[in-house]
Amino acid sequence: MKILIFILFGIISFNSYSKTCCLCQTGIKPSSEVHWFKKGCKMWLAKQKSCDSKKVISIDKDSNIDSALECEDGNIKLGYVGHWGSSAQLVKYLKQTLIPTAKYYNSAIDYDQTACTSMDNPRVIERFFETLNLDVLLSVKGNQVTSTGMWDDVLPHKTNFWAKINSQDKLVEYPTCKSFRNKTCFGKYQKNETGICLNEDEQVELKCTKVSRNIYRWK
Repeated sequence: MKILIFILFGIISFNSYSKTCCLCQTGIKPSSEVHWFKKGCKMWLAKQKSCDSKKVISIDKDSNIDSALECEDGNIKLGYVGHWGSSAQLVKYLKQTLIPTAKYYNSAIDYDQTACTSMDNPRVIERFFETLNLDVLLSVKGNQVTSTGMWDDVLPHKTNFWAKINSQDKLVEYPTCKSFRNKTCFGKYQKNETGICLNEDEQVELKCTKVSRNIYRWK
């Protein structure tokens, strides 16, 4: 009898264990770059810790994320490598896919949007989050400017000018200005682009500015 109780307790404990799924979505356009997106996703997944499963999947903007099924009532770490357009596009994706997925599986989602300009207007994201009433935590991180995504770690530039927010605090978090100020930016693609950062408690805009021939820095 004791053995049976022990087995049943083990089964219940196993089934009640909250799993963490680490998923990375690739963009689908242009098709000629998908293989690079997959490489970026593998780099992203390699950096994730405490994952019960890791998988590269293709983005589907119109339905729940099926690969999240095994982490029902658990946690989903979700990355994205590909191209993106704007904060408005991100809000649309949150409405159509991420929020329905979080509700359907009752799973917390930590979304790392590594593409360009998904946070080009952080206040648009903030206003949207102010309207949310979720039972699970949704966290989103994205780039305010053109970025190099996963390749930022191996390039000499400081390109991923990020911002993030979650459904609990509902306030955008910005990087510190000292982490970007006077660092080299990617003049060819980021020239005159601006990002918001924090100087102590003050929000400040830094611009990718030319300082000498072919050298651009965040000023």
